[in-house]
Amino acid sequence: MLLQIFIYLKYHISNNDTTVLKVYVGRYKMAEGSPVESLKFFIKDGNLHVEAEGHGSAVLNLIDEDTFEEPNYKAVFKFIRKEGVVTGFKQEVRGIEMEGIKEKP
Repeated sequence: MLLQIFIYLKYHISNNDTTVLKVYVGRYKMAEGSPVESLKFFIKDGNLHVEAEGHGSAVLNLIDEDTFEEPNYKAVFKFIRKEGVVTGFKQEVRGIEMEGIKEKP
């Protein structure tokens, strides 16, 4: 199933179909002790971006099913699904792991 999601995402992203990225869009509350309170994921110029308040935004590259990388800091975002719905993510950057829970719109 995850391989099918990856192939589906790769195909649509490579054909500039950003509708498949909408499942990741939203604000995610970070776990206690995180350096930022929340992260915002949004689509701009056909790409998924992440933004931390006061730290600017960065483009994310799809590297695997539900997994994206921010290339400047080599931060990896692995989105979590429950019953097919994106509910949060785990992030690893420079050996530090953090989690975010998707807030309801």
